[in-house]
Amino acid sequence: MAVAQSAMIEGLNKQFVEAFKTRDFSAVADMFTDDAVMLPPRRNIITGKSKIQSFWTRSKRLHELKFDTDSVTTLGSDVVREIGTLRMLIGRGGGRGGEDSSEASSDQAERAQPREISGKYVFVWRKLNDGWKLETSIWNRNRPDKSSRRRGRRRKRE
Repeated sequence: MAVAQSAMIEGLNKQFVEAFKTRDFSAVADMFTDDAVMLPPRRNIITGKSKIQSFWTRSKRLHELKFDTDSVTTLGSDVVREIGTLRMLIGRGGGRGGEDSSEASSDQAERAQPREISGKYVFVWRKLNDGWKLETSIWNRNRPDKSSRRRGRRRKRE
């Protein structure tokens, strides 16, 4: 049963990623229950399918998602908990327009480069009449390694 559930969860995750990739946020929202709860990092709790769709629609800096399931646990006949790691590609905001200096252009180009964020997540899936839906989702970033934190501190001082 666990192998079948893992394959089912992997299929659902691929469906989520594909809908996100094509920016079909209605399809993303349809993967959630009507009363779903989402707990994104550094945000308030988001409740309900329409607010969840709005959240994803406004996530313009997020370009790519990838989920890697670590474990799937059956919590009941109609509930499964998934724990895993994730990878997100986040676009960074550019600088002010109209700057002519090559130093400013170089700085802008660096800030415009997407950066990869890794994290972990917990999804609770519930089986309804129309299939498995996300009932609860929470994720957060992993702590950056020490070298990238030092680089960030150095930039702030300059």
